[in-house]
Amino acid sequence: MKGQLQEKILHELQKSGRAMHSRELYRRCGGKNREAYHRALEALQKDGRVRVGKRNMLRLTKTERPAKISPEIRGQISAVIVSQSKGFAFARSEENGQDYFIYTGNLKGAMAGDQVLLKNVRNSERGP
Repeated sequence: MKGQLQEKILHELQKSGRAMHSRELYRRCGGKNREAYHRALEALQKDGRVRVGKRNMLRLTKTERPAKISPEIRGQISAVIVSQSKGFAFARSEENGQDYFIYTGNLKGAMAGDQVLLKNVRNSERGP
């Protein structure tokens, strides 16, 4: 049972791809036996597979993280900001060299020369 619960914890952390609060992870793992959950979590920590950060945020250690999934598979486009002006910028796709228009409000601090991942790309009459 403990081994199955450990695998469930690892699976949920891998699936989320982010740090997760202990309570949220407990609920996602079925939330039936709190003692067994904490024993499994302690064993994973002791084995160096999971670490607990501030505010009980759990995350996989680097050795347990899955291989990087390419941005294209996740529906994102890897690009570089090539020009920036007041109110907008352009990013050029590394895959096909296509340019994408971005409103400044969507840059989230990215500047010319920064590599970014574009998501929710919409096509218009003028281009993507």
